[in-house]
Amino acid sequence: MICEEATITGRRKLCATSIKSMQDFVSSVLGPKANLQKLTTTIHNRPLHPSLQAYTVQEIHVQLPLSSITACHTMPYPYAAFYCHDVPKTRVFKVTLEGEDGNKIDAAAGCHLDSSHWDTDHAAFKVLGTKPGSEPVCHFLTKDTMAWVSTSLVEAAMEIIDLKPCRVV
Repeated sequence: MICEEATITGRRKLCATSIKSMQDFVSSVLGPKANLQKLTTTIHNRPLHPSLQAYTVQEIHVQLPLSSITACHTMPYPYAAFYCHDVPKTRVFKVTLEGEDGNKIDAAAGCHLDSSHWDTDHAAFKVLGTKPGSEPVCHFLTKDTMAWVSTSLVEAAMEIIDLKPCRVV
């Protein structure tokens, strides 16, 4: 499992087994004086029979400037465990999506601006038909993933100025 794998050179990771250890790690990455804010994905009006469908971006609430964030993913362990890691050179968004069936999702999304060090067999490159480092790789965060940022970044980003196109996986 990913928690047992070696850390990539120059990167930081932790498999946290408590909220406290997660927050301590996030603070060590973003800085001890950072006012931490958690961005997540929330599904509203969950359909009785969920299916794959097209979604349209209805509104972009926040676009954070290029920054370092920390992502924490729930892990399939028999106890609470979160795989947390720094995510450099990433632009983060908070958007509202609407599905063909009217279902709404408040989604966190990330655009990785430098994928040059990623494995060439990464699924994103197969879906996008691209190669590492050729263009940004963007995706929505699943409902059990948290993107941690500094509140000061969120406040500074409330005015959306420069939206650049980004292909979404």
